[in-house]
Amino acid sequence: MKSSMERFRRAIARSILDARRAAGLTQGELANRLRRPASHVSRAERGMQGLSVDEFVDFARALELDPGELLSRALEKE
Repeated sequence: MKSSMERFRRAIARSILDARRAAGLTQGELANRLRRPASHVSRAERGMQGLSVDEFVDFARALELDPGELLSRALEKE
């Protein structure tokens, strides 16, 4: 049974993935905006790593979204 935090981390991951695809970006392009390796984006999108608040805000900004909007999208997916 997955914990509520695990479900929420997966919902955030899915929201980032969906937002990246909606923006028409590849993982590499998003990684360039974040100044991080593409593997960081891949792990975040698969929910393999938790994101700090700072990292979450960086993802939202790189996706040209308000962090609150990205969080709302994640909450809807939970």
